[in-house]
Amino acid sequence: MLLTFLFTKVSSYSQDAVLWDASWSTDGKYIAVGGNNRILRIYDGESFDLISRDTLADDIYRLRWHPMENILAIIGELPIVQLLNMVL
Repeated sequence: MLLTFLFTKVSSYSQDAVLWDASWSTDGKYIAVGGNNRILRIYDGESFDLISRDTLADDIYRLRWHPMENILAIIGELPIVQLLNMVL
């Protein structure tokens, strides 16, 4: 199932995009995906439907969900960590 998701969803990215990280929320409801195209995508963890698509100011190197809340930590090219409260 995961390979099908990656093939189907990633094939919709441009050929220049490199997906550097994917992170599942601890409850399994969401998957965050990001890379060098500065686009943060949030997918439904069961249906793999796109829920949210946001363009950030920087490339996305790492993504991690908070273990208890819908807060997503994002590390990019800039030397800062962004914390987003993901109200989905």
